[in-house]
Amino acid sequence: MTKKQEIQLFEEKKVRTVWDSEQEKWYISVVDVCHILTDQPDYDHAKNYWKVLKHRLIKEGNESVTNCNQLKLVSPKDGKAYKTDVADVEQMFRLIQSIPSPKAEPFKIWMAQVASQRLDQMQDPELSIDQAIVDYKRLGYGDKWINRRIKGIEVRKELTDEWDRAGVKQGQQYASLTDIITKEWSGMTTRQYKQHKGLKKENLRDNMSNVELALNMLAEASTVEISKQKNPQGFQESAQVAKDGGSVAKAARKQLESTTGKSAISASKASDFLLPIGVEMKTKSVVAAVIIQNGKLFATQRGYGDWKDWWEFPGGKIEPGETPQQALRREIREELATEVNVGELLHTIEYDYPEFHLSMQCFLCSIVGNTPTLLEHEAARWLTKDELYSVQWLPADIAVVKKCEERL
Repeated sequence: MTKKQEIQLFEEKKVRTVWDSEQEKWYISVVDVCHILTDQPDYDHAKNYWKVLKHRLIKEGNESVTNCNQLKLVSPKDGKAYKTDVADVEQMFRLIQSIPSPKAEPFKIWMAQVASQRLDQMQDPELSIDQAIVDYKRLGYGDKWINRRIKGIEVRKELTDEWDRAGVKQGQQYASLTDIITKEWSGMTTRQYKQHKGLKKENLRDNMSNVELALNMLAEASTVEISKQKNPQGFQESAQVAKDGGSVAKAARKQLESTTGKSAISASKASDFLLPIGVEMKTKSVVAAVIIQNGKLFATQRGYGDWKDWWEFPGGKIEPGETPQQALRREIREELATEVNVGELLHTIEYDYPEFHLSMQCFLCSIVGNTPTLLEHEAARWLTKDELYSVQWLPADIAVVKKCEERL
């Protein structure tokens, strides 16, 4: 069973959650929900509120409480993990009924969206990758590191697929083969490597430097290629392949260390090389044009910034004194040198990027001027319904794309 802890945000307040991959469900910290719904001043007050409520509900025979689970979650106070009451989404819906709060209904909607997003990601792995990029950016990782980490995830998936083909059993055998690869190229087992960095339960790869990530990826990619060539069967034969793959990265590490005169293995962890994170998240209010013509959707490709080459709906910021409709007509003139009629509001997106919160109003529009001329974007395409996901959309824009599917 794989359980992954994640911090979710509801109205900029943190909610500790755990995803159980075997049961395919979220578990949510009850104390955090009490904190949000009752506007408690701090974590301790929220714990006391839940303690009193829990006692009352138990006396009443409330099954939502008696069926609550406890999982170890990292405390927001001291960073240590403690057993904490959690509830799945269905249980939480029932518990919320016992907490009088004007935020109850918005929070229920938020929970449903969180659950739906995870299921969407399971059906479409690209959504999960896009979310991973946003999450790493939010934590302060640099673009080059993120690119290598995402590529490493893809290589790791190829490796486990190859092990599965060879009849290697998930769990202990996967872990043993990973240890063989890691020890061969780094000189340490996974546990020793984590101890070297002062890690406990943190993910080792999330705490590697750029060089370490590159070497680890080389080791695993080499193992994949050797395995395809030698076609091992079972654990023992795959173990020798794992050693051979790790030795490729070992040779690269030795050559690099000989050239640079320093070790490629670092004792540093993520907190030592993350970019600084701002304590406040500013909100950007923008508008976007959803242009559908002859059964096709108009999309533009960004030509600048952190999200260069990603695809989006044309539009931009709302300047002081402008209505959203006025801002959209101005932005289209500046970006595409044409005029549009602004129609109904299709959807409003609320999305957290690493540096800011985006509030984006998306309007259905029709072109009434010249053929669009690209003044800021790299490229533009008219996409049919079957082509909607042939481009890499900005994470915030994906929900709008889904709305457009219904209209094509």
